[in-house]
Amino acid sequence: MKRKNAFTFIFAGLLALSLASCGGGNSAGGDGGSTSGSTSQELNGGVASGTTANADQLAANIRSGSFSQQSVPGVYLFQKASGSINSSCTWNKYYGNEDEKLGVRALGNDLSILRDYDIQRCGDPVRITFSEEAHYGANLGELANFLADKVVEAKNAHSTYNIRLKKVVNGALVSYVAPDAECYGNSQCEYIKTVDSKIWDVYYEGGWKRIDLNQALIKQPILR
Repeated sequence: MKRKNAFTFIFAGLLALSLASCGGGNSAGGDGGSTSGSTSQELNGGVASGTTANADQLAANIRSGSFSQQSVPGVYLFQKASGSINSSCTWNKYYGNEDEKLGVRALGNDLSILRDYDIQRCGDPVRITFSEEAHYGANLGELANFLADKVVEAKNAHSTYNIRLKKVVNGALVSYVAPDAECYGNSQCEYIKTVDSKIWDVYYEGGWKRIDLNQALIKQPILR
């Protein structure tokens, strides 16, 4: 009986793409391309993200494609459901649950984004189709505008009793404090209002999604 476990292959691929990593600087380079939301500066080599102390600045950075890592054409896998991923071949027949646990985003050479992608298994034309559960745009510009819109919506709904935005400050997640919020002499509150952060959590579609400007636009949101 021939049995080949493909989990190691998938896990290695996920690590290679660094899809689950957060923080850490990456090589400079913006997400360029002839799509809405891209700028000539990015087309000419990219820009690193600028000031991101408040939600409006975060949305502006996203719309302009100001990510520190370039979006490279290729296939990006995301784990979209918790639990272990099983993939094996027995007598050249595929057994597994990858289609339930994983999502895919494929960036084409024309910077279009594909949500479905076929992968062969077991040496035969056994196909598994991975589908992203939400459609975040057909190209990089649409993806950027979608994410920026969600940041703006979260900002408008955010309050002390309805938290919709958080940002990483000194390695810790803290609730967002708007620039016009009254801190009543609280120095920590005042600091959070003004400190830059490239890593934010945004609440939408019933859950928290992470936007990390250190990584490429095509990988956003980072967490699934």
